[in-house]
Amino acid sequence: MRFALAPHGTRGDVHPMIALGERLCADGHEVVLCAPPDFQPAAARAGLELRPIGRPIEVLLGEGAADWAGGPLRAFRAFNETLREALGAQLAELPRAVAGADLVVGAGLQVGAPTVAELAGKPYRYFAYCPAMLESRHHAPALLPLTGLPRFTNGLAWRLVRASYNGWLRRAIEAGRRRVGLGPIGDVYEHVFTRAPLLACDADLAPAPGDCRPRPIVTGYLEPRDDSALSAEVEDFLGAGAPPVYVGFGSMPDGDPGRTTRAIVTALAALGRRTILHRGGAGLGQGELPATVLRVGALPHGKLFPRVAAVVHHGGAGTTATAARAGVPQLVVPHIAEQHYWAGATRRLGVGGPPLPRTSLDARRLTEALRSVLDDRGAVARARALAARLARHDPASRAAELLVAAARAGR
Repeated sequence: MRFALAPHGTRGDVHPMIALGERLCADGHEVVLCAPPDFQPAAARAGLELRPIGRPIEVLLGEGAADWAGGPLRAFRAFNETLREALGAQLAELPRAVAGADLVVGAGLQVGAPTVAELAGKPYRYFAYCPAMLESRHHAPALLPLTGLPRFTNGLAWRLVRASYNGWLRRAIEAGRRRVGLGPIGDVYEHVFTRAPLLACDADLAPAPGDCRPRPIVTGYLEPRDDSALSAEVEDFLGAGAPPVYVGFGSMPDGDPGRTTRAIVTALAALGRRTILHRGGAGLGQGELPATVLRVGALPHGKLFPRVAAVVHHGGAGTTATAARAGVPQLVVPHIAEQHYWAGATRRLGVGGPPLPRTSLDARRLTEALRSVLDDRGAVARARALAARLARHDPASRAAELLVAAARAGR
């Protein structure tokens, strides 16, 4: 069978689908990855064919760097602009990319694929990476930086978000559907998630509430295989002293990376800790750094995280899951969307410190928050116990079985 995997977004949106593609290929199926062109190297390493869709995601994020780091409202507007451009590219370019597929699979910022699959007469499935993407009175929508609210307030927030997207995104989707002879969709949320979505996150880390609509099928986090080794520079740094603290904010851009770098370096120096600092989409680590700080580019988190004292990150689903599997404490600095959910989840499980929102990040607050993590011996024990539970699962095999069954059923 042939599967078209069509995630759209950053590394955290695309790499789980690469993991799924590897599993499907190992089972004897054909896979085409339809994703932004940034992921050509990762697809090639996994032996997958890439059909590029849209502009590079790094370019899109870089154009709105100041907005992504400028607080919840500005980040929300930047997210919507990215979504709008993604929809146009998906409707224009996906039809050719998915030709010949038996099943189309979406993830991340994928809102055009349901229309494309319907036009091709093929079944469609969607992978969500966070329970907060699914409507429930137990949590606010992922797009809102709200946690710990009463259930009534969460329900109201969901109604407002759905009304907002039905107000503008539905018109854009239906305009594209009219051009190819398809009818209206009614509701954006139901259109994107269609039937029961697949929830690719770990129930031990983030269980889906019983009232989620639509009710998801949980597979567990799809962790990409990475056979690459840590560089000699990283190995030398790790071997030169006590386990360092990793700090990295993934693909999240930054309007003033120099200021953020100074805050991080000052905080870790105050704690007497060595640091592995990931450049990421923010471009952190510019200029001269002390010998206690090693700036790195992309590297295999699964190899590094078990060897650090703690992971300070943006709260992406993938980074959160990988740190959980490594059995190390976390400190989440959420920027936008479901990152606030993951900050709350790690805190509730006792494997993370108090969330430190990106807009509140400075040297003093980072020092205090990270100290609370590093001084909590119970957090280390709880993180290790969580990692042991997660190691018992095989999410990729479970997800592949579900997709093969859906393709064979043709619905």
